[in-house]
Amino acid sequence: MRRLAFLTLRSRLFVLLLALVAVNCAGAVITIWTTSRTLELSESVVKRDVQALLAAEKLGSALVMQKGYDTYYYLTGDEQWLTRLREHQTAFHHWLGMAQERTRMEEGRQILYEIGEAYADFEAGRDQVIALYREGRKDEGAHRHWTVRDQFHNIYALTKRFKNLHELQIQHNQGLFTRKAHRLTALARAALPVALLVGSAWPLCCGVRFWSPFAGWPLIRKRGSLRYPPRMPAMK
Repeated sequence: MRRLAFLTLRSRLFVLLLALVAVNCAGAVITIWTTSRTLELSESVVKRDVQALLAAEKLGSALVMQKGYDTYYYLTGDEQWLTRLREHQTAFHHWLGMAQERTRMEEGRQILYEIGEAYADFEAGRDQVIALYREGRKDEGAHRHWTVRDQFHNIYALTKRFKNLHELQIQHNQGLFTRKAHRLTALARAALPVALLVGSAWPLCCGVRFWSPFAGWPLIRKRGSLRYPPRMPAMK
């Protein structure tokens, strides 16, 4: 307050009023900007992570739906089982492409690359099994079928790993946004005492010169006469 001692009363009031308005405006602007930025970021990130998680679930489902059709063909020789198998193969390739578009993590892209390579080998092996069945070499085809089943389980494990990766990513982002919200709340709480501190400095800066005249405002009756309080000095 000593630094403001050389200022006139009017200047002190103006400085304090300006500081109070600046603190309130700064707090409001920072709060609005941070809230808007956090919401925008959270909506974008959560939307993309959820889409990637959905693609991971559909990818695993499309793989599981392919299970058993070659065995049904082995037992019945009916080509309709192979037609249904090709439909699920097409769905798998579709969701694999969707997952590659939606994932943002390098680890996720690497897993999808491994899935694509493993699935190509799996398809080639299964086609060989089906060809052996068609040729009537069922024993040889059944023996080869065991290798194809192992490939299937390896691919399924990769799809589960990809799904778990995005579930953990969503949980991480939720924690990140929660921490940002807490920082925003702390910032808003910190602005309040600052504003109160600036406001409480008014009477300290104005001093006795400003406040003492108000004590004499009530009329004073003395010995049957009325005496008016002294005039309030003009603010300079």
